[in-house]
Amino acid sequence: IRWSIGILLVVTIMIVPGYKWRFMDPGTVINQTADVLKNDASITQKYDTRKLHLSDEFRSLMGDASYTVIPWELSVVQFGDNFIPLPVYQTYSAYTPVLDRIDAETLREKDIQYIFFALDTIDNRFPLIETPAIWKELFLNYEIAARDDKKFLLQRVEKDYEESLLTEKQIERNERVEIPVCEENEYIEMGISSDLNLLGKVAKIFYKIPEVNMEVEFTDGTKVEKRVLLDNLANDCLISVLPLNEGDFQNVMEHAGGVKRVKQIHLKGSGLKYYKHAMRVQFKKIVVDKSTISE
Repeated sequence: IRWSIGILLVVTIMIVPGYKWRFMDPGTVINQTADVLKNDASITQKYDTRKLHLSDEFRSLMGDASYTVIPWELSVVQFGDNFIPLPVYQTYSAYTPVLDRIDAETLREKDIQYIFFALDTIDNRFPLIETPAIWKELFLNYEIAARDDKKFLLQRVEKDYEESLLTEKQIERNERVEIPVCEENEYIEMGISSDLNLLGKVAKIFYKIPEVNMEVEFTDGTKVEKRVLLDNLANDCLISVLPLNEGDFQNVMEHAGGVKRVKQIHLKGSGLKYYKHAMRVQFKKIVVDKSTISE
C-alpha cells in the first residue's frame, strides 16, 4: 500500500501544471553548458577550424564583432571572447517554449552582432518555426549581410515595426485554421495554446509524445506537411511567410515582393490525440517600415 501511495504521489506531482524539478531547471543546466563551451580549452583546440569553413567575405565582415551560430554548426567557429554560444547551443534541442525564449532573449540581451546561419533542421520538422521566438528575433532584428551557397551571415540591424493583436479564439485540435490575409509589408503571427490530456501527461512521464504534424496550404495551392513542436507554437510564430529553402529565406529576410503566403494550417499526426480537444489560437499583425530595411 505504501509503495502504491508513493508512486501515485510522484505521478501526481509530475503532472501538476507548472511543477519544476529543481535539479533539472533549464536555466541552470543550459547556462552551465554554455560556460563549458566558451571556456573549455580542449573544445577550443578541437573545433578551431574557422578558417577552413568561413569564407573570406564572412570573416572580413565579422571582424572582431560578437557572433553566434544557428542552428548547430559549431565546427565553423573559433571559440573565444567574441563567440557567444546560445544557452541551448543546438537550437533543435530548444524543444520547450521556455528554452526557445531563453535563446531569443540571449540574442537580444547580449546584442549579438552576427549569426552564422543555415536553414537546417532534423526529424522532418518545418525549419524556423520549430523555435518561433528565435525565428521572430531573426526576422525583426537581423538582415542578410552575405551568403555562401546554403550558409548565411546575418547582421543585427534596427528595424521599425508595429505589432497589434488581430483576434483570439478557441479551435478544435484537428480544425483547419485560416490565416488572416494581410498586405505586402504586413506579416501574421500565430500562437497556439494547447494542453496535454490525461493520456498525454501519463505518456510524457514514461517517454515522450508521438510526433505532431502540420499541413500547410499556401495561397498558390501547394501543400506541405512536416513535423512541428506543438508546445513551442505557444510562442508567437511568424506564420504568414514560411521559408522552406534558402531562396525563400533570402526573399523573406529581404522583404522581397512575390513571396507566397500561407493560406491555412491543419494539425495532424499520431501525437495529436494526446492533447485536449479545445485549443486557443491567437493572431497578431506585424507591420514593417520598409524605409528601415537595407536595400
